[in-house]
Amino acid sequence: MEEISKFDYVRRVYNIAGDRDVLVEVEMKKLDDLKDLINKIRSIDNILETTSYIALSRYK
Repeated sequence: MEEISKFDYVRRVYNIAGDRDVLVEVEMKKLDDLKDLINKIRSIDNILETTSYIALSRYK
């Protein structure tokens, strides 16, 4: 998690309970930047899988 927190665009990294172990909150304007970040995260040892969600609206 410490390695992920050093990447550009990463705002917060959470250790979570549930189907996934880590939640990474990012903010960027270009999908190409997101693609590059996902590839960097996937290249880290012990990262077995990633799932991405894009927020369409923010309420608070």
